[in-house]
Amino acid sequence: MVLPQDAYDSEYYEKRISDNWLLDKSGAMHTTRVSFPAVPVGGTRCVGGYPASCVCFGLKVCDLLLGRPGFPAPRVEGPSHRTRALF
Repeated sequence: MVLPQDAYDSEYYEKRISDNWLLDKSGAMHTTRVSFPAVPVGGTRCVGGYPASCVCFGLKVCDLLLGRPGFPAPRVEGPSHRTRALF
């Protein structure tokens, strides 16, 4: 995991998330050539997701998030045309 501000398109997430304090508790992960932020749930945010190119990367993301505050139930949605790790 890297700092959330190092994530690809971090400004997009800053504008989109109403509870900006969650960004201080987030992190960014590399599963492809770019890193995307993993923003925890809390405040008005009830669910989150992280894009994964395949199930194996989705499982790795879940392993990294398991037990962290704000990521209550990491799981993988897929395989399909859009595999994601959900929390």
